[in-house]
Amino acid sequence: MYPNKSNFGLETKIWTLSITEILNKTININGLVNNPGEFKMSNGMVIEDAILAAGGFIEYADQDSLILNRENFDPSVGKLSDRFILPIDLKYLNGLSNQPSSSFLLLDNDIIYVRKKSGVEAKKSIVVRGEIFFPSNVILEYEISSLKDLINKVGGLKPTANLAASYIKRAGKIISLNLSEELNSNSNFLIGGDTIEIASNNGTVSTIGAVENENLFIWIEGKKSKFYIANSGGIIKSEASDAFIIFPNGKTKKINFFRNPKVLPNSQIVVNRKLKKLDQDNGEKGWDRLFKLITIVTSTLTAAVLASKL
Repeated sequence: MYPNKSNFGLETKIWTLSITEILNKTININGLVNNPGEFKMSNGMVIEDAILAAGGFIEYADQDSLILNRENFDPSVGKLSDRFILPIDLKYLNGLSNQPSSSFLLLDNDIIYVRKKSGVEAKKSIVVRGEIFFPSNVILEYEISSLKDLINKVGGLKPTANLAASYIKRAGKIISLNLSEELNSNSNFLIGGDTIEIASNNGTVSTIGAVENENLFIWIEGKKSKFYIANSGGIIKSEASDAFIIFPNGKTKKINFFRNPKVLPNSQIVVNRKLKKLDQDNGEKGWDRLFKLITIVTSTLTAAVLASKL
């Protein structure tokens, strides 16, 4: 049974519209605005109204134009939406004009994206500390900066600095570079967020692994790896395997009969231990003992059975 429309009056129109039209229309605005999200759409709403609803721009926002995507389904070609790049009327946005310059009105489900201004980047900085005169957080003036430029900005290296033993940390990991070789190069490998640790000549050297006496030494300029191994009592020949040195800048070099690399402060010398193998002779002796035990037990039982029959 259908309702009698003549009994509804004004309510009849609202009831009818709720069936044929969407009453709760919304738009979505994202990107560089203070309060991105979904907002109720009103009649005659323009893109500047949407920006105001989202709390306005944040730093580095492109205030000249924005992107709008509008639903336009065409299954035959797989089309989902149309994309528009629309200019922003700053006079209307700032209340200096009563009418927007554009007649482009928003529709239900429009998606607006406020982009970052082209060529604009957030401030980037690099931490430089250690054996320099003014350890500090350096704000980059240019997107590309050289190591030499940064060292100059923090007052230069102290006489106690050891650039070869220095290193760069990026996202908690050490980048394997020899900074003494990079100081005068034109390569640009630094990025915002890096930390440069300038090492000191007043460092130490440790020896661990298959040496007679694992030790910690004060670094002596010019000394090589085998000097520190010898002063740790030498290697344990029955246990020693490969040996190598780990430099503070992340690089690693082998130590062997032909190679005896120079040591940098805060290096670690490692002598690996051989993997222990099962002693085949001991295994065979174990089987011999077990066989003899079984023989003795068998002989004892045999003797006991014979004795019971006497």
